[in-house]
Amino acid sequence: MVAVEPGDAMAAEFRRVLPDVPILRGDGNALPLADASHDLVTYAQSWQWTDTGRSVPKALRVLRTGGVLAI
Repeated sequence: MVAVEPGDAMAAEFRRVLPDVPILRGDGNALPLADASHDLVTYAQSWQWTDTGRSVPKALRVLRTGGVLAI
């Protein structure tokens, strides 16, 4: 599991609550993850902040074959 977060305050809160989960700085429109590297991509409560013309292709690029995009 890895988290992607663009904001300083939320990244700090995330690290406080889940210190063992890696967090990368970025956003759903430009995921800083390798191609075909994850079985699940979820945007949780952030989907409304994305540009779906950018975020959907980025999520599909990151997903492994058979992976799931949960919105």
